[in-house]
Amino acid sequence: MERSNGNYSRSRAAEAATGLRPCFRVHGKGAAAFPELKLHFKGGADMVLPVENYFTYVGSGEVACLAVVTDGMEEGSGGGPSVILGNFQMQNFRVEYDLANQRFGFKQQPCSHH
Repeated sequence: MERSNGNYSRSRAAEAATGLRPCFRVHGKGAAAFPELKLHFKGGADMVLPVENYFTYVGSGEVACLAVVTDGMEEGSGGGPSVILGNFQMQNFRVEYDLANQRFGFKQQPCSHH
């Protein structure tokens, strides 16, 4: 069943096929406009992700799905969701993990493919 969400219709079929959610019918790859995704970290650092790091086009490009994996908890269930930031979100970022000092560093930087 398709359900409207603002300017885009929700694609439950794509959600079932991909395991990602939400998915939206966007009428052509590159034509969609999504809100900014900014991650706020303890200590005051902000990471603004490019849209291609959190939405992915599926199939023929008529559907875009949020590519941030959560623990599946529904809103209002009493607990906060857990979010996995994986290699999809970290594309074109240099990431440093300082375990000894419990710090995380990042810098947006295009990665070259050889």
